[in-house]
Amino acid sequence: MMPLDLRDAYGLFHRAIPIFALMSVRGIKVDSSALADLGRDVKAELAKLDEALHSDLTKQYKRKYGQDFDPNSNRHKQMIFFDVMGLNHLRLTKGGEKAAKAGKKLKSDHYAVDAATLDHLLTQVDEISVEADLIYAARDRSHLVKLQGYVTGWQTLMDQDGYLHPSFLLHSVTSYRSSSSDPNFQNIPARDPLLSRIRKCLVPRHDWLVEMDFSGAEVRGYAIHGGEGGLARMVRDGVDMHRTYAEILFGKDSVTSQERYKGKNGFVFPEFYGSYHETIERNYPEWRGRVKDAEDRMWGDMPEVKAWQTGIEKEYLKTGILPYLTGFRARFGNQGFLSRNQICNIPNQGFAFHRLLKVLCDVEDEMRARQMKSIIIGQIHDSVVADVLDDELEAYLDLVGKIVARPAFGFDKLVPWEAEFKIGANMLGMEKV
Repeated sequence: MMPLDLRDAYGLFHRAIPIFALMSVRGIKVDSSALADLGRDVKAELAKLDEALHSDLTKQYKRKYGQDFDPNSNRHKQMIFFDVMGLNHLRLTKGGEKAAKAGKKLKSDHYAVDAATLDHLLTQVDEISVEADLIYAARDRSHLVKLQGYVTGWQTLMDQDGYLHPSFLLHSVTSYRSSSSDPNFQNIPARDPLLSRIRKCLVPRHDWLVEMDFSGAEVRGYAIHGGEGGLARMVRDGVDMHRTYAEILFGKDSVTSQERYKGKNGFVFPEFYGSYHETIERNYPEWRGRVKDAEDRMWGDMPEVKAWQTGIEKEYLKTGILPYLTGFRARFGNQGFLSRNQICNIPNQGFAFHRLLKVLCDVEDEMRARQMKSIIIGQIHDSVVADVLDDELEAYLDLVGKIVARPAFGFDKLVPWEAEFKIGANMLGMEKV
C-alpha cells in the first residue's frame, strides 16, 4: 500500500495535470504585427553590426593575427580592443589579478571583456563610429541572434488565430518542479533589455495580463524547514534580511536597491544553498574581508536553518533519499548523486513550487465555481499568469490574495504568505499593483 505522504504527493500532481493541460489549450495571445515588426528590427540591427565585422578594423586584425575576428570569442575581443584599438581596460581577469600581484607585465589576455567592460569601452570611442559598432557587435550580436530565434520560433509555433500553446510539464524535472516547452513559457527573457523586447508581443485576449508572484517564497520555505526560530521571527516581523547582510558586505549603513539585490543573490541564497565565505569571496572580491562577518551574523541569527541543512545532508548520505515536506522523495539528479548544494536547495525549491501548485489549483477551482470568464494561462517558477477581464480584476486579485495567505498544507502556517501582483497590456509593460 502506498504510504500516506506519497499518496498526498501523487494526488497533488494528478489534480494539477488537467489544469496544466487546460492552460496549454487556452494558450496565450501573440500580437502578430508586433512580432513581425520586431523581426524586421532585429534583422536590421544585425545587418548594421555585421557591417562592423567587415570593417577596416577587422581586416587589420586579420592581417595581424591571420584569422577572422569572432565577436563571440573573449580572446579575440581582448586582442582587438586592447592590442589593435589600444583602448583602456576596466578590470582584470582572475589571471590578470594573479599576474599583477606577482609583479608581471600585464597583457591583453589579463583584461576582462565582460558586459561592464564593453560599456566602459564605448565611452572611449565616438558614439557614431565603426569602433562603436564593433563594440556593440561584440556585446549584443549573440543576444540579437537569440532574439531572432525567439521571433522565428514563435511564428512557427503560433496557431492560425495567433495563439501560442506552450506545454506545462510535471514529469521532466528531478526536483519535482514544473517545466515548459514549445515554447518554453518559463524561460522568456525578462531582465536583458535587448532580449526582453519579445515580451511586448504577448498580450491578453481580454483586458489585462496579471502575474501573481509569491513574495519571498524560498526564504519562507527555509523558515518552515528550520522550524520555529530566528528566520521565522524575521519573516513574521517583516525584517529585510537581504538589506541587513548587504550592509555588512558593502561596509555601509545604508545600501542601494542594486546592492541589496547583489547581496541577496550573491550571498544570502548561496549560503542557503550550502556555499560558504571562501567560495563567495572568490566570486565577489569586492567583499573580501567582510563575507565571513556576514556569514557569522547570518547563521547566528538563524541557527535552526543551519541545523536543518546539516541534518538533511546526513539523512541523505545515510539513506540515499531526500524527503520533501510535501511527500515527494528525491534520490538522484541529472549527474547522479546529489551535491551538497542540491541537498540544501532541492527540497526547499520543490516545496515552494508545490505550494504554488496547490494555490494555482485552488484558484482555478474557485474561478470556475464563480463562472468567471478570466482564465489562468501559464505558470512561471514562483508565479501564475492569468488573462483577466477588467470588470473581474478586483475580484481576481482579492481571490488570489486570500488563497495565497491561507495555509496550503497546514505546516506552512508558521510564517505569513503574501503575493505580489503585476498587471499590464503586454508582458513587457507590466507594473506592480
